[in-house]
Amino acid sequence: SSTTTQRATNPKEFAHIFGLEVHRIYTEQRAGEEKALDADQELGENGGWCFGNDLINDIKRRAPHYLSDFTEGMKTCAGIQKIISTIFFLFFSLMMPCIAFGVLFSSITHGIIDVRKVILSQALAGLLFSIFGGQHLLIIRTTIPITIFTKVIYSISDAQEMDFHTFYAMSGLWSSIFLVLSSLTGVSNLMKYCSRSTEEIFALFISIAFSVDAIKFVAHEFDDHFCFDSAECNVAKALLSLILLMGTVLIGCEIYNFRYSPYLTHSKRSLVADYALPVAVLLMALAGSWLFRKVEMGTFKDDNPTNFVFVEWGKVSA
Repeated sequence: SSTTTQRATNPKEFAHIFGLEVHRIYTEQRAGEEKALDADQELGENGGWCFGNDLINDIKRRAPHYLSDFTEGMKTCAGIQKIISTIFFLFFSLMMPCIAFGVLFSSITHGIIDVRKVILSQALAGLLFSIFGGQHLLIIRTTIPITIFTKVIYSISDAQEMDFHTFYAMSGLWSSIFLVLSSLTGVSNLMKYCSRSTEEIFALFISIAFSVDAIKFVAHEFDDHFCFDSAECNVAKALLSLILLMGTVLIGCEIYNFRYSPYLTHSKRSLVADYALPVAVLLMALAGSWLFRKVEMGTFKDDNPTNFVFVEWGKVSA
């Protein structure tokens, strides 16, 4: 604690006291983790293994803390600030991929799944996930593998002359059956053998996938417009795409790294860093639409009406 370290009279004594405090905090945290692990093991041993027992034990463990998961962060000003910054961060970090992948979905499915449907599905999935919970390695937003999978489903349904909605729904239900069986049989217990590197591999995979997609977009713009011998050439559009891309990345990184600067207090630096992504996106969006308004970048259009279609199971044969 600060009171303990203030009793030090020289740097060597301060380093010794600081080391003892770090060891004490680590020991307390380790003891708490072992106590929680022992409680989980005791709960499992008392009930024994049977079909669905792991799901029941999980509900028993989480039930006393369910409401606090929603209300704990609203008890302090710092918690409320963190919630607000997280909302803005998630809005910009999820909305942009939803729009980008929505356009891609509309292209590969010929408008059957458009931007609005992708946004609605992501919103519903996020709400259900927050209400019922889940494990931290689960990715609840549209990613490159899901896009490729959807393209394969559409290709198969088109080749076999099957209804895409029905085939897509059956694929989702088939996957959900395996998830339910995994929960009821306790296969999810294998996750305890996953280390932090597993989560970092998932995060690295997502980062690489989105980075490659952004680079492909800029490369496509240069292939189409960076030329001088055609009426369709628009060098300014290609260069502006690269400027907006690099500007968003650089501004976001600089604002995020502000938390490590010596300016302001720690809480204010963290508050500024939490808004790195929204500020970077808004600044470059204003720059592209106002400072470079003479450059024709094109606008996003979505004129398709949003409608929900009930699945007709009879259209797909066994």
